[in-house]
Amino acid sequence: MKKTTLTVLLFAFLTSAFFSYAEESILTEIDEIPEASASTHSHPEDFTRELTPQGVTILQASKSQVEIRSNVRGASVYINNNYKGTTPLIISGLHPGRYKLKLEKHGYETVHTSINVSRGETRSYNINMEKLTGILSFVDVPAGASIYVDSSLKSSTWLRLEAGYHTIKVRKFGFYDATGSIYVRPHSVKNVSVSMTECPFELISFYSNHTRFNPQYDNQAGQVSFTANVTNDGTAKLSIYDAEAQLVYEHDISNFSTWTNTYTWNGRNSLGEMLPNGKYTAYFEAANQKLSATVSIDYSVKLFLRDITSSGTGTGPLLSARSTTGGSFMFSFSTGPEFNIPNGFYSVPLRMGLSWAVSDWCELSSILEADLGLEKIPVIFGASLKMSNQNDLGSSSRICYAASFSYNYTSREVRPPYGCNNSAGLGIAAALGFETPVLYIGGTSQFIFSPVDSRLTKNESLWQNGLILTAFVNSSLNIDLYGAIDSFFENGNTDWMRCIESGLLFKIVLGSSNNTLNLGATSYYFPSAGTAYIGARLGTTFGL
Repeated sequence: MKKTTLTVLLFAFLTSAFFSYAEESILTEIDEIPEASASTHSHPEDFTRELTPQGVTILQASKSQVEIRSNVRGASVYINNNYKGTTPLIISGLHPGRYKLKLEKHGYETVHTSINVSRGETRSYNINMEKLTGILSFVDVPAGASIYVDSSLKSSTWLRLEAGYHTIKVRKFGFYDATGSIYVRPHSVKNVSVSMTECPFELISFYSNHTRFNPQYDNQAGQVSFTANVTNDGTAKLSIYDAEAQLVYEHDISNFSTWTNTYTWNGRNSLGEMLPNGKYTAYFEAANQKLSATVSIDYSVKLFLRDITSSGTGTGPLLSARSTTGGSFMFSFSTGPEFNIPNGFYSVPLRMGLSWAVSDWCELSSILEADLGLEKIPVIFGASLKMSNQNDLGSSSRICYAASFSYNYTSREVRPPYGCNNSAGLGIAAALGFETPVLYIGGTSQFIFSPVDSRLTKNESLWQNGLILTAFVNSSLNIDLYGAIDSFFENGNTDWMRCIESGLLFKIVLGSSNNTLNLGATSYYFPSAGTAYIGARLGTTFGL
């Protein structure tokens, strides 16, 4: 009885395994043959080739040296089969004459050559070591399939790869992925057959790129994108309902040609009429499967025409409490002359920034700035993490709040007598703001360690407190006004009003894009020193 039971269980297991295996795409290693060109990569015990030195330095007549360098650090060096050390290496005390030279390192072709040593000279040799490689050849690859090796897409079925294990994935829409780990042997060709099995249709996921949008904008801020991930071709329907479960928009999809499919909705019904404020639910139906995503039309949402500051997105040098739409990218560039009062021309700051909103509440930014025109050009670069959120106050206003952490390095101090926010140092900032359909007003407080030289070695810090006022003139124009007081602390001394910063900025949307033209003026005033810096600014931002 036990034997019969075991037999049945074993048969069931093998049957299950067979059918499970048959439903998947597979990679099969067919054979492995020596690479015909293998002899061009190795030089077994061939010391007849003499290496030409790349440099010769004259020494005392009684001394001699050789310097061995390679493109790979740490290669083992052998002279006449005697180990001498690892590259880069200087060997002294060799008698004049010809020597066998061998270089070895794991994962690289062994180099065999010979060198000449002359009395009274240092001879320098630079040796190029090649990685051990083999060929991976894919056969029977279905038309339209994509091959990934170690997560990198390849454009050929005949690949020269470093020796060792590689993760392989072959993908084709409508089929199961064929995956596996394959070892590539040095100086060999491994043939791999690809067998792919068609998979059934499945709706994997459905989501929107953000949760709120304003259809009054003609650019990306006035629309929402829905993304559906599927496994095979089929038909589907996108239906959008309002809060009363009334159908307002419908779109039929006749086919799919790839896994990820995106559909844009501009907040209008099927007749092209703009819909009112409120929550809307989008349903994506395909092959008896149905997923949904909820979005809100909100006419109080304003396009955040922002600067990239040293502490995250904001206005001028100040962090803003406003949030950025998740998934968006922004690149900014600005420049303009800056003058010192009373000394005249000072510099031309050239500033670039990059910002990525990981989500609606988390954002990563970086800056790079060079002050051209100074005798020794200061370079500032760094990164910041900003976290933000907001709470609605009725239908058209909201409270915004944010915090950020940043570090920015400067190669040289700028704007003497120093002590203002020059974007340098280790900073922590907080912001609180109030937004309505026509304006934003917000306060920012930031504490910066080592704001002058950024090296965190001096006993100096800065406390900046500022205000931002933004007027939303229309959907294409924002006007920003900001002001801040910088308090400076150094070696136990306090200057509560070290610097007063201010600026007036105009941000103009270019056409129906997310790109803006930025114009403005900025100032830094040091009351105790009786000096100031004023500047003009011209820039642009590119949003995605």
